[in-house]
Amino acid sequence: MIKVVLFDIDGVLIETTEANRKFVNDLLKKQGKTELNEKEYLKIRHMTIKQVIQEFCPEINEKKTEETRKYWSGKYKNYLGLTKINSGAKEILDYLKGKVKIGIVTNRTKTKILDYHKINDFFEVIITALDVKEPKPSPEGIKKALNKLKVKPIEAIFVGDAETDVQAGNSAGVKMISYQIELNGNAERIESFEELKKFIE
Repeated sequence: MIKVVLFDIDGVLIETTEANRKFVNDLLKKQGKTELNEKEYLKIRHMTIKQVIQEFCPEINEKKTEETRKYWSGKYKNYLGLTKINSGAKEILDYLKGKVKIGIVTNRTKTKILDYHKINDFFEVIITALDVKEPKPSPEGIKKALNKLKVKPIEAIFVGDAETDVQAGNSAGVKMISYQIELNGNAERIESFEELKKFIE
């Protein structure tokens, strides 16, 4: 019996591609780096801010990397207007509320985006990249969420849209659902949130 549904944010509950790409390119330009084209961006779209800085600005030391991460993390609020909640996301959260526990496991460092789209109150647990030693594809975040909610992996679903999500979900032992994308690994694909209901009923 499923007792918990965990969601990724970017690309699942909320469409953030335009906002994130502009955010990353603005960060890189500020560091004197070349902007990423669409193909280049897609390769790094699930990285944390820290990982992006480490990947493209290897000359920056650890202290400066953390200072840069904090600075840019605080600026993401300026890009929220470019994001939009995905079709059916609010409806599935309404449906799940009271039936199961709902949580977030994200590689984001801040989750103001949930408040911006007025869905923050649905979640009983939110695990960000700052809450773990290793972000996804490590299963640490999912395991931490399950521990907080006091449920077993077999009682949980994780909905994601990236290989890192599948790797994390498979390693954690939860049922993995891929949202609107075919992914390697053990994951069942859904095209709409309406299809998620069959795993709960």
